[in-house]
Amino acid sequence: RALALDPNQAWAWTRLGFIRVYRGEPESAIEAFERARRLSPLDPFSFNSFIGMGLANFSLGRYAEAIERTRRATHERGGMTWAWHDLTVLLASAGRIAEARETLASFVAGRSGITLAAVRSALRFMEPKLLDRYIEGLRLAGLPE
Repeated sequence: RALALDPNQAWAWTRLGFIRVYRGEPESAIEAFERARRLSPLDPFSFNSFIGMGLANFSLGRYAEAIERTRRATHERGGMTWAWHDLTVLLASAGRIAEARETLASFVAGRSGITLAAVRSALRFMEPKLLDRYIEGLRLAGLPE
């Protein structure tokens, strides 16, 4: 509805991108994120599109691209900590376990007691196969059950 009212609304394209990746439509999600970036290249919230592109590329098995996009988001928004769990998943899934454990430590530093079950519950809206792969990445990095 937001895009029907204003097809040039970058934030709505970003949100649509997340909806698409969560539903298991990573290619069209990337298109939505890229459109958001083109519409508002200097948007201070554009780091969200990079996080989304990271997750979409992860869904497609493109780990190097996923890592690069997510790292770009963390550089653009230095104080953001929640992207660290995405980066942890991406690194672990790419076999870069030592780096994944470092990023996991950054994420859990302020979240004592966080578990795989808690993350699974929080992300239950995600397409099941993608969610299983996501949780497996956190497991490989050492997040407890």
